[in-house]
Amino acid sequence: MDSSLYGWFEPGRTIHVSARDPHVAPHALRSALTRHGTVELTLEEAFFVSATHCDFYAASAEGVRFLVRQYRREPLLPSDDIFPREIHQHLNLPIGECRRPGTYFLVWQQLDATPLRTLLDKAPTPTPVDRALILLPPVLRLLEALHEQGLAAGQLLLDRMVVGPSLDVAIEMVESPHRLGTALRDSGQAPGSVHPRTFSSFPGVHDMDTELYAFGTLAWQLLTGALPPASAKTHYRAAIPLRGFRPDLTPGIAPLIENAMSIRPTIAYSSPRAFLDALSRAAKRIQDLRPHTIRGLQVSAETHIGIAKRHVMPINQDAILAASAGGELALLLVSDGVSTADYGSGDIASEFVRSEAFRAWRQIEDAELESTTQRVDFLKQIIDKANRAIVQYINGQYSPFLGDPSRVMAATAVLALVAFGRVTVVSTGDSPAFLVRDGKIERLNRDQNVLTLSLVAGADLDEILMSGWPDALASCVGTFAIDDTGHLVPSSVEVDALEFTLAPDDRLVLCSDGLTDYIADNAATGAEIIRRVVSFDNIPAITALELILLGNRGGGGDNVSVALCYVSDEETPIIVSAEDIAVAPRRMGNIE
Repeated sequence: MDSSLYGWFEPGRTIHVSARDPHVAPHALRSALTRHGTVELTLEEAFFVSATHCDFYAASAEGVRFLVRQYRREPLLPSDDIFPREIHQHLNLPIGECRRPGTYFLVWQQLDATPLRTLLDKAPTPTPVDRALILLPPVLRLLEALHEQGLAAGQLLLDRMVVGPSLDVAIEMVESPHRLGTALRDSGQAPGSVHPRTFSSFPGVHDMDTELYAFGTLAWQLLTGALPPASAKTHYRAAIPLRGFRPDLTPGIAPLIENAMSIRPTIAYSSPRAFLDALSRAAKRIQDLRPHTIRGLQVSAETHIGIAKRHVMPINQDAILAASAGGELALLLVSDGVSTADYGSGDIASEFVRSEAFRAWRQIEDAELESTTQRVDFLKQIIDKANRAIVQYINGQYSPFLGDPSRVMAATAVLALVAFGRVTVVSTGDSPAFLVRDGKIERLNRDQNVLTLSLVAGADLDEILMSGWPDALASCVGTFAIDDTGHLVPSSVEVDALEFTLAPDDRLVLCSDGLTDYIADNAATGAEIIRRVVSFDNIPAITALELILLGNRGGGGDNVSVALCYVSDEETPIIVSAEDIAVAPRRMGNIE
């Protein structure tokens, strides 16, 4: 990092450090500084730079390693002798200091331990949930040791934590531990690393809510390698869900972590231990859940133009499919055509997706679906073929193409394939998929919009939010390049894929954003309404109509579409409409 960005010292500079006063920092008596009096340290690489302080690696001439923090002015630190000695094994407190005109340095001895980040880097990418869970219990022991002494961690940063040989965890570069019940203070902490109340005009105090938030944030960091993106523009809350960074997460994990990072996490958990117990139970259930023979599947799909949307666009631009066979195989699709197209139209684009899905279903008996890779490829081919069909249509109508590429027709697509007791979900765009299980609902895919994909790529949150189009689609069916002759050439469509084992009584919901945008004022309330409706009725055809009605009751400002699949332990009769019999073989089962 460039330490000169805010006028801090540059690597290579030297400072002369003396031990802190043993009356206020008795632990400094046991440090390397007391044996040498004043010690000259050479500043090495800066590893954290902000407007309030800058952190360096440093070393003495003898090769002893230190950590140094430079400030504009000397911070106010309480006497450390109020903390029991056993707390010092968990907290790396400052041992030295250096005063210079206009600046001040605190010095910590670098611990002989392995950084938590190093352990994480050795894990497969992305980090498996079970690997993250191995690292959380030692951190819990640290938190509970602090809480027994009335102290608070405040924040738990992946880059400031180290693990000793006996799996004891310590926090590096702690200026002074906070006391539970003392006021929260904005001291330049990174947004997303501490409870959002910290930045409020009335921040409150360190309590179990703030400690749970810190623990939840660490779980997020272990699974993503970074802090949740937050800023004043998002009220210091995570700008996107955890699944935005980890679309591969098996259902059951992300909501637990997000509950711990809510404004009032103690509503969900009484303590950090209760949070970790919930995570461990969820991980064990995932591990114990084995594919089973599904005796019955019920599917249904419905779509409506939208009572307000029809006055703006008299054509429904959504396309749907729900098909099942033998009570154990099913295919669902919702595709939402982009309504702003000048070249082609959204209904044509979404119909291309539906046609390819229907064609794939008719040939499914010949498809190889034994492995996860094969099932994902089966769904991706539907999207790729639809993408090529869109490009071919535009080339046939507007060649050479001289218009605005962003005005070419396109569509979202979310598909779910149920086979061998598992479900495979593949999506592009922002049409959501949900799982209702054990009375809870969870989003299964992420919005592939500018905000999400830019954050994942490492872009600055505030810059994205100020761009004016954070919600614009960043991936969809209708992706192409333009060659020198003005012809469109199909490009690879970016998709997210997730596969997991189904449990008895699971219920899958695929929908267009015409449902989620109008069923409630916010995503959480909307998801809860969907959960209640889906859980209430055992007939998906009735449920689909109820959801369509709710989307219209909320305004109906967009096309509203849903596709449902209910998993049952009871055999389900195959029902085929006369229209379906005319276009499909009987072996295909139920198609809606």
